[in-house]
Amino acid sequence: MDVQALARTRETNVDRILSTLRGEGGYDGQIVVVTYYGLDYADAFGDVTLGLDSRIAEVAKANSADVADGYRAFERRANEAGGDSVEAGLVLPNDVHPTEEGQRLLADAVTAVVEE
Repeated sequence: MDVQALARTRETNVDRILSTLRGEGGYDGQIVVVTYYGLDYADAFGDVTLGLDSRIAEVAKANSADVADGYRAFERRANEAGGDSVEAGLVLPNDVHPTEEGQRLLADAVTAVVEE
């Protein structure tokens, strides 16, 4: 896997979406970008996820968007299950999508940064 190419593609896509919303769309309200959560917090790949997340956060901030930390939202619960987000009930088995509980944790992360 070419992580650098993946990172550049993600950055470009997030920047394109946000700049379109802000520019052409004329939207000046709050936008919250959610970063990636980990599937296996015991795996060294987590460092790559954090690297992708930090670049996404930089692009978000450059476009006046706030950031909800998906990685940290799952971290404690996953680590209680040996680092495994599936075992923690946060990610569907044989999938990458969050369960209802995982969705709730991500929603809580968003709510924490939403301006009232």
